[in-house]
Amino acid sequence: MKKEYLKQVWGFVSNICNDRETEVLKKIFIDTLTESEISRDYGVSLSRIGQIKNRAFRRLRSDKDFVQWSRQFDDICAIAYHYSFSSWKYSNTSSVEKAAELEEGRRQMAQRRIERLEQQALLQLKQRFAAAGIDIDF
Repeated sequence: MKKEYLKQVWGFVSNICNDRETEVLKKIFIDTLTESEISRDYGVSLSRIGQIKNRAFRRLRSDKDFVQWSRQFDDICAIAYHYSFSSWKYSNTSSVEKAAELEEGRRQMAQRRIERLEQQALLQLKQRFAAAGIDIDF
């Protein structure tokens, strides 16, 4: 799921943002370079890199298809989107990756809960049948 999610995110980024904006975002979130390092690589000021990054985020926030797609990831994606995909930078995991991991964890937890509820329901049925004198194996 994580790889598919990231492919979709970067597909949106490359379709919505211009080449330079896409490169800057990839350097920040994939290569985990600082804006200072990127500004040296490009030979531009630190504030210019910040402007490029902010313009890319504005484009993403204003694209109806991207916003609609991101809503399917519920509050996790909203948190990542709100914090501009940077809240997890210092853990060497982008917030997009973290959002995908959290979503997968939530799905696994829900699946375990469903399995527990099914086991409890089967146990209750067995007990009811046993109380009625019916021997049944599920």
